[in-house]
Amino acid sequence: MLWFLLTTIKTEFFDPCTSVPDTLYTGASVTEVCSTVSFRIFVASALGSGYTFQWFVSADSLTWASVQGATSNTYFLSQNQQSFYKCLVTCSGADSVYTIPLRVGASPFYLCYCDFKAINPSLYQIKNVKPLNPR
Repeated sequence: MLWFLLTTIKTEFFDPCTSVPDTLYTGASVTEVCSTVSFRIFVASALGSGYTFQWFVSADSLTWASVQGATSNTYFLSQNQQSFYKCLVTCSGADSVYTIPLRVGASPFYLCYCDFKAINPSLYQIKNVKPLNPR
């Protein structure tokens, strides 16, 4: 049985690039995020060696800006508004293609506060709240 298992293992190696695939996808570790939370974007396609990467960001998916220092297939960042991301993938300086852009939304502020768990909730109740401008 062990011999059978060992002979059925298949290893796949990627050759250095000769061209860039026609379609590449952008992935992210989240779909929506609070402004103080770090998340990951990545090229969600299997690639071999010899590729270079440059990430771009946009607020409206029309006007794009290069993300300084974002030159690997995976990048960690945070954002303070909804943003779109794409990556320029180049094969050894030859041909290039952009990944399909991906939107990462901004979580509403009321979902982004600290999750405070009181040891004794009865000690932390808010009492005697009065409006500032009663009518």
